[in-house]
Amino acid sequence: MTSHTYPQETEAFWKKHITVCEQSTQSKAAYARAHALNYSRFLYWVDRLKKKKAQKPAPTLLPVKIVPQDSGRVLARIQHAKGYNIEVYEMTALLHLLHQR
Repeated sequence: MTSHTYPQETEAFWKKHITVCEQSTQSKAAYARAHALNYSRFLYWVDRLKKKKAQKPAPTLLPVKIVPQDSGRVLARIQHAKGYNIEVYEMTALLHLLHQR
């Protein structure tokens, strides 16, 4: 089976046609016929670009530094055997931790 490549049919080429088609009153089939486009390829690119647009970028993690806002009084301190420490300065945070199961 021979594979054909169409260098003029770039993503930009298809985006332009799809945008114009969506803004027209023509059906996809009528638009493809009027512009001498292969209908199957046109539908392939409609689907491909729709899926590409639907993909969400991975969330970016940002470093967070938590600074106590109270007088510096520690309400609770959790010390792990491996040396990890968690200090809680706010009552709402402490109550939230206590209600977690």
